Amino acid sequence: MSLKSRLVRIVLAVLLLVLFAGYFAFSTFVFSPTESDFDADLSTLVPRQVDFYVAKADLRADVAPWPRLAEWKRIEATPAWAEFSKHDLEEFDRRYGLNKVYEDLARIPQQIRGYDPLDVFGGNNVSVAGFFKPGRIEDAEWVVLGRASWKGKLAASLLRHPGLLKLDAQGIGAEVEGPIVTLTLPGQQRPIHVTRLRDVVAVGTSLELVRKVHELDDAGGQDSFGLGATYADNIQQAPRSPDRDDFEVYVDWRKLAENLKLSGRFPDPDSQDFLPAFVGRLFQLGSVKSLAGVVGFRGGIQADLRAELSSELITPVQKRLYAQRGFERGEVLQSYARLAQADASVFALIQSGLSDLLREMLAASEPALRTNLEDLLRSTGEFPDALSFINEMGGLFKSRVALVMRPNDYKYDAAKDPPNDGRPIAAWCLVFWMESTDKGRARVDQLHQIVNRNQGRFGIEGLRPGESGVFRNVVAGGFEIWEFWNKFVPGTGHVATVVAGDMYWISNSFKMVDDMIKTYYTGGPGSPRLTDVPEFTTLFNSSPGSGNVVAWLNPRSLGSIRRQFAKRGAEEQVLGKIDWKVERARLEDRFLKEKFPGRRRGELDEGTQKELDLFVDPELESMEARLRSEQVPAAMAEIEREILYSESLKCLLAVMSLDPKTITLSLRGLVPMDR
Repeated sequence: MSLKSRLVRIVLAVLLLVLFAGYFAFSTFVFSPTESDFDADLSTLVPRQVDFYVAKADLRADVAPWPRLAEWKRIEATPAWAEFSKHDLEEFDRRYGLNKVYEDLARIPQQIRGYDPLDVFGGNNVSVAGFFKPGRIEDAEWVVLGRASWKGKLAASLLRHPGLLKLDAQGIGAEVEGPIVTLTLPGQQRPIHVTRLRDVVAVGTSLELVRKVHELDDAGGQDSFGLGATYADNIQQAPRSPDRDDFEVYVDWRKLAENLKLSGRFPDPDSQDFLPAFVGRLFQLGSVKSLAGVVGFRGGIQADLRAELSSELITPVQKRLYAQRGFERGEVLQSYARLAQADASVFALIQSGLSDLLREMLAASEPALRTNLEDLLRSTGEFPDALSFINEMGGLFKSRVALVMRPNDYKYDAAKDPPNDGRPIAAWCLVFWMESTDKGRARVDQLHQIVNRNQGRFGIEGLRPGESGVFRNVVAGGFEIWEFWNKFVPGTGHVATVVAGDMYWISNSFKMVDDMIKTYYTGGPGSPRLTDVPEFTTLFNSSPGSGNVVAWLNPRSLGSIRRQFAKRGAEEQVLGKIDWKVERARLEDRFLKEKFPGRRRGELDEGTQKELDLFVDPELESMEARLRSEQVPAAMAEIEREILYSESLKCLLAVMSLDPKTITLSLRGLVPMDR
């Protein structure tokens, strides 16, 4: 054998020995290059008792390049973002420090040798879980688990050798205990604990949660969040995107509310305002125990969430309302959604106890309104009180009601249409279903005649004094529409009703009723229905098969309605901040001192009060004019921006299922980013 051959053999032998020793050393002190990945879901490494859990698959597809959203160029090109960046971004940055957060995130690649963080950790799968602590939300104990590349596995493994990394020279303290490394970082009050389980790296402030990673792995995931009923029922079985890359979410609402010091009485049923008082009687945030489900943002928003309720905190009325049978998908598409025009701004369908809803509406109303209603009903001689009227309505109609709303773009004819206050208003129609068609038709006609005989009591009057303000018009199809003129009906000055099959319609527009009759009974190109809108049927077919509440919103159609209200809304927003009684009292005190020394407010004779008003009224008028000129335009601009932001959403569909133990909410929305 030649010397050259011997040298080659020796070199190869040494090389093999070095490679074997290197492989053995790397496997012993770092990790085995041939080890398999963790083959279960990351949720099986999280304890079942956590207070919150959020997980996301394929985060790499959503953030590219780091830390910018993959869709950023399209977002940046929308008019909504242009307005937001021009007017509101600076305030958001001042309040939440958005720029600093972004800059801190952007510096991370420099700190890890130029690597993209998601190429190292979490780009494939990442989860966050933890426990709330008394005090601030920032005090929560948490753990982040993520799938790591070989770079991430290497980094996590090398932390077990702090001397090799010279962490002490960087001011970082490191303690190694079993598979866990505890790091004390400069400027951080709490230590950070790190561990690795095959391709999963866990980083957290909670030593308990980090330890649980290995304990749950050893137990095969038993008692983990991922193998619990909450995850299986509300997340695993929820409608998912094809790639199953939605956000998985869970929160113990009670503990979060306690941490944030949120009142359980929200909305407040004792509020002086009708809407929160009414809604507060139907639902209380304090009755929610937990919330779980999935949320996605591919081309819009998709959310399927379930709230678990505390049965002991549900009122008897709420239990009755929640126990109603819901609508089936076929019913909605074939029978109910065809009521609405294709350009409807709102279509809402509710299956719930009508009597209970009306009673809660009455209870939430102002005392003066309740008294006036009682007096009005008694004056007809038909009803001893409002509750007797409500009980009859509950027996006359089914526990079902629909609302259709659209822009009031029907042409006004001063010669034929009722006088009104000119206030901008949407056209709307409420639809009720009768229990018995024959009995219902007869009773509805009786009620119409009662109103006809008592026009003065109901504020109904014709165009000229002494003329009747009740009209009966037969339209195509033989439908008789009753019209009741009342100048106090905002925007239209009348109410129109019709019996159509087993339905009873009430609207603020005769032309809206006529339009809906054509839509429901004829349809076609001349009167397209909501069911002809592809977005509605697509979103509805992807929603749960049944529900007690169905709501369709067209934000762009709603925007045209809201713009009509913009000036009035801005004026109310600005002028409503001023307590005019206090201002008048202040000015009266001032002018009494200057012009009427020795006189006191509240003790003036009629003549002196009139003289005083001559000084006070111009001051108040001047103040109002100044506010209108200086602040109303800015308030209008803010409302316009809010409308523009909402119009980024092309359409939104919500389906809610009610049960005394749970509330399930499904949201579907499209954000095409074309405006």
